[in-house]
Amino acid sequence: MDTIRYWSRSCVSITRWYRARDQLRRLEGELGSEPDPTQLLEYQRIETEYTSLGGYTVEQTAQELLSGLGFPAGQFQMPCKNLSGGWRIRVHLAGLLLQQSDLLLLDEPTNHLDVESVVWFGRVYSKLPHAVILISHDRRLIDRFSNRDFRVSAPSLSLWPGNLKK
Repeated sequence: MDTIRYWSRSCVSITRWYRARDQLRRLEGELGSEPDPTQLLEYQRIETEYTSLGGYTVEQTAQELLSGLGFPAGQFQMPCKNLSGGWRIRVHLAGLLLQQSDLLLLDEPTNHLDVESVVWFGRVYSKLPHAVILISHDRRLIDRFSNRDFRVSAPSLSLWPGNLKK
C-alpha cells in the first residue's frame, strides 16, 4: 500500500523512507533459503534505517492524517494529479504533518478545509511537539492556539505576548 505516494519525494526523510522500503523489498526477494552473511548484514543495516525513519508506522500515520482531512479510504491510492486543487492542499498539509519537522511554517492552513477538518486540524495542531509559525486570518484559530503573536506593520515587526484576546 503506497498511501504516502501523495507527497513529493523532495522531503529528505520521506525520500530516505521510500529508498529504504524499496531496498528491503528488493532484498527480501533476493534472500534465498540460505542467505549469505553479507546479504543478511545489508538487510539488517537497511531495516535499522527504515525503522529509524518510522518504518512500518509511516503508512498507518499517513492514513490517519488523510482520514482526518476528509479522505475516504478508497481515495488513498488515487494519484494526486487526479485531485482538485483544494484536495491537493489537504494532501500537502498531511505531508507536512507527517514529516514531524522541528519547525513548521503554515500559511492559511485551514482555507480549503471543511468544518469537520478544521476541528480535526485543531486537535492535531494542539498536540504538535514542535514550533509552529502560523499565518492566518482565522481569528478563532489564532486565539485558540497561539501564545505569541508577531504583528507586521511595515516597516516593523513586533512580538506580542499572548494571542489576539490577551
